[in-house]
Amino acid sequence: MAEPNFLYNPEDNEDLELDIERCEADRSYSLLKREGREPGKLIVPKNWDIRKNDISLLKIGGISLSPLEDVYYGIHNLFVPSEILDLENPSEIIANYLGAGILKKHNAQLVNGDIPKGSFSDLVQYMNSVAYNNPIFAKYSHESKNRFPATSGFQKKRLSHLTGDVKRRFCKSFFSKYRASNREEPNNPEAFLDPLNWNKYVEGIYQHFKRRFASR
Repeated sequence: MAEPNFLYNPEDNEDLELDIERCEADRSYSLLKREGREPGKLIVPKNWDIRKNDISLLKIGGISLSPLEDVYYGIHNLFVPSEILDLENPSEIIANYLGAGILKKHNAQLVNGDIPKGSFSDLVQYMNSVAYNNPIFAKYSHESKNRFPATSGFQKKRLSHLTGDVKRRFCKSFFSKYRASNREEPNNPEAFLDPLNWNKYVEGIYQHFKRRFASR
């Protein structure tokens, strides 16, 4: 399976107004450094505690209803920096890709006026709301492991100390052009393979995180 291509033109999405939040994030990080509280290397569990058996929990309700396909499409359409993955629970990580898989289909993210375009934290919150609106994923989120408090608001607090550059890279990737599957565009040589098979979706998602963790 070909690796996703997450390159984007730095001049794309010039209307993405993240400068204020970027400056605030950089200021927050600088303050931590000055106070001697710079975050050290976190002890990050293997593959961010994302387990194949947990991903298999999404195999419910038939392919048309299960969020599994959307997560698989999401890993081909979103690059989440390792700095973010290191600060998220497995369910929060999967929510990123599920949200992208749903919201980016056929470049809908470029025309959907409901998607926040001026704030990293608002974008993540919106993607979460879309992901957790799926009852199968909501059930999964309660059964996967949590390294951090899963209470509402704790994820936002954790991610608030990321540098502005990390936040911008996430947003740029989300608003980059949609990469279609070979099922959607069979004549497109850049399309990724959609096996249309539950077990292969699970394996593809799991291997994605194994490769990412090995290269972090």
